[in-house]
Amino acid sequence: MEKTDKFIIAFVALIIIAIAVIIYIKIDKGYYTYEGWNGEEFIIDPQEIGNVTFYNVHTIANGKTYVLPLRNSPESVEEIHLEKDIIDKLNRDFGIDMLYVTKDPEINSKTENKATLGAIEFIRVLGSNEYGIYKINTKSAVTKEHMELPVATCDNVTEFVSVIQLQLGEENRIYSKDKCVIIEGKDGDGLLKASSKFAYHLMGVM
Repeated sequence: MEKTDKFIIAFVALIIIAIAVIIYIKIDKGYYTYEGWNGEEFIIDPQEIGNVTFYNVHTIANGKTYVLPLRNSPESVEEIHLEKDIIDKLNRDFGIDMLYVTKDPEINSKTENKATLGAIEFIRVLGSNEYGIYKINTKSAVTKEHMELPVATCDNVTEFVSVIQLQLGEENRIYSKDKCVIIEGKDGDGLLKASSKFAYHLMGVM
């Protein structure tokens, strides 16, 4: 065998080994990167807690690193319809005094509590808690009288108040009605997936 041939074989073998090492390290670390809509790469770190897998999303905002857990991977929600410029429906010219996240009080029994789990997905991102990115004054509400919870519907949208309503419907989608954002699911799983997609969108992932 010619020396040139031996060199080529050795070089190819080194490349294969290098690729294998990179793949091994990536798998061994347990995370992967997901390319967002503008080309930015986000670290997705799956973590099993009990029988549930959370997808920890690493993002940077306001010079701070946030790690927020979601119940669905970005790949699994890519096909869910998301209205263009949906965040603009939440914005107000002089800021938001209050953001209500509302739903029918009976929806939890119809979705095995997945409506509430879905709301938590994006409230983590929007809320004023320590890990919230947007730091908006956010309150849970219901669409009709129930116990002592505040009542809010899309009719409560004003120049200072924003509303996100979770509901069951014919599709898994995120859309708006006037300036009210509606997150809709065909069932509990669909509602949870649509909520995850909205959370990814709020973080700039998709």
